Amino acid sequence: MYIERERKGRQQRNVLLFFSLCCLVSFSFHSNLKLRSLLYRLNDNQLDLKHMDLKIYN
Repeated sequence: MYIERERKGRQQRNVLLFFSLCCLVSFSFHSNLKLRSLLYRLNDNQLDLKHMDLKIYN
C-alpha cells in the first residue's frame, strides 16, 4: 500500500517536472525568437540610418 502510494507520488512528480521543463523550453524558445526579431529589427534600423547618412552626405 505504502509502496504503491510512493510510486504514484513519484510518477506525479516526474510528470510535473517534465511539464515544467517543456514549459521552460517553449518559453525560452519563444523569447529567443522575440529577441532575434528585435535584433534583426535593430540591425535593419541601423542599416536604414546608414543609408540615410549616405543620402545626406551625397
